[in-house]
Amino acid sequence: MKNFVILAVCVGFYCLVGIVTMIAYQSISSLMAMGGVGSDVIGWFVYCISVPWGVRFLYASFVEGWRKQSVLKLQVILASSVTLATLSLLVMVFFDPISHLFVLFVVVFVGNAALCCGDIALSGVVIDELKDSLKPYANGSRVIFSALAPVISGWMFFKILSASNASNAFFVVFVLAILFALPAFFLFKAKFGAKYGTHNAHHKPSLKNFFANKNLRNTFFLLLFAQSPTSLWIFFGGAFLSAMGLSPEEIGATFGVYGVIASVSGGVLASRLCASFDASKIFRLVLLIEACLSVLLFFVSDGAVSHTSVMIVFCFSSFLINFKFVTLCTLAMGYAKGDQSGVNFSVMIACSELFATILSVIGGYIIVLGWGYLFGICFILAILAFVVFRWRSLWLLDSV
Repeated sequence: MKNFVILAVCVGFYCLVGIVTMIAYQSISSLMAMGGVGSDVIGWFVYCISVPWGVRFLYASFVEGWRKQSVLKLQVILASSVTLATLSLLVMVFFDPISHLFVLFVVVFVGNAALCCGDIALSGVVIDELKDSLKPYANGSRVIFSALAPVISGWMFFKILSASNASNAFFVVFVLAILFALPAFFLFKAKFGAKYGTHNAHHKPSLKNFFANKNLRNTFFLLLFAQSPTSLWIFFGGAFLSAMGLSPEEIGATFGVYGVIASVSGGVLASRLCASFDASKIFRLVLLIEACLSVLLFFVSDGAVSHTSVMIVFCFSSFLINFKFVTLCTLAMGYAKGDQSGVNFSVMIACSELFATILSVIGGYIIVLGWGYLFGICFILAILAFVVFRWRSLWLLDSV
């Protein structure tokens, strides 16, 4: 019963995350563009509402400290998280994105910050309470349902927008969000085994405790380095397809249909394999496949292949990226076990995402020299990551 409840909460929560981020990144930004808002303003809007996710490790210790005090406070965190996120969608029904831009920014920012707090608490619950063999499925839900929910809700939003108006479209998405928020209110149905409320001041969750732990610190840098090949180019998918000469229709199909199918498939397969085999060995295999993919992208980048071939290779990269992410999360959860599991996991994942943002800037400068240079460097990093991870991971697994 406990495992079923936790997994149900994960599915509903990450569907809600997908809907709220879809509204922020696609719906509102599209309405802003239609209303004549400049791309620079839209860019800053999208960037600023992403901040809570990128820096959630800064307030993870506060959320984790609250979660550990009692099951009631854990329930309050999750219920408040999904309530604020859902209400943020309701507010959008009554405000025009163009004339009330600042109001919507504040609302979306608060909604994302609330979901970040819920993600920290829920990650801690999964690490502490969920059966080990089911943790990969909880991680898979991050990819699978946060990818599927935006597709469904996005289609509904723009379908209603074309037939009616933005207020009605926001309202329908709000009703859909309520359905996915409901499981979070029933987390108390799970009978937790962790001794909530027994943690003393010496075990107060904090960032300092994380970085003071040598094993966790080494693990942290190891995982960051293992993510470097992906991080260099993960945000340049659209630019790559455009550079290869694909039409807007082909790019849209690659991202909106084939890419989503590939991403979900990667999440599903990774969840299944990580539940049956050693995630560390799977991750090393992924690094080798990523090195091979970099070689393939190197040759594709010269533009001498057909558009269909480019689309197939790109979809495989989407599959591999999400497969790798689920495997990475499964490993991180294993390393994060302890008195402040939620903090440890949030630091690893949030810093990995922040690291990807920083490396994307470097990747942009490398692309100026040529796509071949970028994928050549990705190949070298993937091989190095495999060697280093093979050398260090066994020791880390025994030490953490």
